Amino acid sequence: MRLFLIAVFVLLNQQYSQAAPAGKAFAKFDEFLAACSDRFEYRPETANLGPHQLGTHERNWSQCVYNAIEDTIIPKSPIADMYRFLITQHQSYTDKVENGEVTRQQRRARMEQIVASIQRQEDALGEGDMLRARTIEDQKERERQMRRLQNIQNHAARSRRAVVRRF
Repeated sequence: MRLFLIAVFVLLNQQYSQAAPAGKAFAKFDEFLAACSDRFEYRPETANLGPHQLGTHERNWSQCVYNAIEDTIIPKSPIADMYRFLITQHQSYTDKVENGEVTRQQRRARMEQIVASIQRQEDALGEGDMLRARTIEDQKERERQMRRLQNIQNHAARSRRAVVRRF
């Protein structure tokens, strides 16, 4: 787990060291990480666990870290889906560790593969491509918000028609 987090931190630090707002996001992520450790009294770097054992409060701590990634990293990333994939894979592999299907070491190796893939994808994106990718991701988010708004408006219209028919 510690190597996974170090790899994520290095990756995020490289990604966000170039831009001030993103650099602030990474600093905020560090603050969230420390707060998660304090809140759940779980520190992966000091946990001495068996290969199929989860630490006390490890799941709560992990969820706290996922939330930090979703709140501070994903909104600024041009490849947000890759970070979402990282989170879902970590959740899945944590279940597998607990069920005895994989070891903590195997989970770590899988997470390192995904982090390396994220790094390669970000390295492949040039500065202009990063900006275009962020713009595309922003456009996708606006489209998702517009669909949600349209669904709410449609629901409200159906509700109004149902109420009018009853009277």
